[in-house]
Amino acid sequence: MKIRITVLSLFLLFSNLSSVFSIHPKFDLKLSNRTYLSSNSGFFDVILTHVNYEIPEFRYSSGKYVIILDGSFLPDHLNYTFAKDTATYGIVRIPPPNVGELIRSGDTLIIEPGINFPAGTEPVISDTSGTLVTRIKFYNPDLYSNSCLFEEQFVWKINSPGSVTEIYANISDSIIRLENSQNIFSTRDLCPDQHCCLSVPHIPPVRTFPLSNSLNNFYPFKFEWQKGFPVNYFACIQVAVDSLFSEIIIEDTLQRPDGVDPVKYFTSELEFETQYYWRVRQGGIPPAGEFNEPWIFRTGIPSLTVNLKVIPEGLSGKNNFYPYQLKVFLRNADSPYEIADSTITYLTDSEFQTDLYFMNAASGNYYLVIDNGNYLETWSKAGGSFFHPDQTNIYDFSLKASQAFGNNQIRINDAFCIYNGDLNSDGLVDIYDMSISDNAVFNFVKGESVTDLNSDHITDIEDYLIIDRNAADLICIHSPLEK
Repeated sequence: MKIRITVLSLFLLFSNLSSVFSIHPKFDLKLSNRTYLSSNSGFFDVILTHVNYEIPEFRYSSGKYVIILDGSFLPDHLNYTFAKDTATYGIVRIPPPNVGELIRSGDTLIIEPGINFPAGTEPVISDTSGTLVTRIKFYNPDLYSNSCLFEEQFVWKINSPGSVTEIYANISDSIIRLENSQNIFSTRDLCPDQHCCLSVPHIPPVRTFPLSNSLNNFYPFKFEWQKGFPVNYFACIQVAVDSLFSEIIIEDTLQRPDGVDPVKYFTSELEFETQYYWRVRQGGIPPAGEFNEPWIFRTGIPSLTVNLKVIPEGLSGKNNFYPYQLKVFLRNADSPYEIADSTITYLTDSEFQTDLYFMNAASGNYYLVIDNGNYLETWSKAGGSFFHPDQTNIYDFSLKASQAFGNNQIRINDAFCIYNGDLNSDGLVDIYDMSISDNAVFNFVKGESVTDLNSDHITDIEDYLIIDRNAADLICIHSPLEK
């Protein structure tokens, strides 16, 4: 009889325990909705969903959330910083004050419990779309070629030792910790694709030249836009004769190193005095988005054309370099040497030749004056040259030293080159220019810079040594204005 009572007691005990667990709410706790805002920043959500919704409701009391960042999967992941986003979103969520601080400790993220709910005021956890616990922002201070965050890098900590995930519910006016072993913990919804990276296509770039409805754009035809955030950057440019782009004249894809901004594209494939439309799309990480809206522009017709050859000494012997800007003034050959016109052009290859298109100048005797950027202001030969409007005029600084006023060039190999190094445009290369260059070398300046004399988009010792030599030689401007 005693044995039967014991068996019956055990049966009743397990029945009661089973009954207790059966009325506890069960949940699916997951990381979801990863969204990239740039190539190294974004957010994801912590979502709590009631899954045994046959019981009346899941009244949430509090919770502590512990996530392990699995650095063995991708060590770069540990360089990320994480922060709780307390903004309000148009979705069901636990009020931010009732979710505690986000603490980062090595490879562990801990979301502490927040302010307790007064009894009877606890929010009910959704059994459909789930309830947002919190949104976590992430940011990587380094820009990697692969900024993806994978599901495998996030692991819920649900077992001892140490801090574990704990979720509490109000059950029959008692605060009960829900057993982790009875519930689901997942990161599978962090991204629809296990190897998903940046899921939001990148927005079209901001264009800076030529602007919409601009006139008199002339050769070399330049298109310029600001580079967006993505790494592994590429852009596709289209130029057409109609706004629907049914007749595309130019379609080209450009690859640019990370960090180089703005992006410039040059072409000689457009006609003078013609109307065109242009647009650009860009991508990499994140993927490319749509083209921006078509912008209309019109090319001009020059009144005077000069085929120019000039070699900045920093480019001498270089076969590959980024487009090198020249600003060229056309000055009257007679005193007071007034400016008649000006143009901007670019050297793009080792031939060092470019066409100058002046839109307003008539035929006459002129000086060509190269006066912009990181080179020394240089005037063409004494007395000037006569330029005709009905032909392509030719001028070659590199033929001999006297092609520059005052023989103000340096001979490198078999060609004459204009001097580089007047960084502050004060008319001479001196210690002040050396100081500017020295600071840029020390800070390893990249991209377009007045200190980059060889147009490789890196300021280094090669650039500094040119300035150092020219400062020692007291290189300065020679022009008829000195008389």
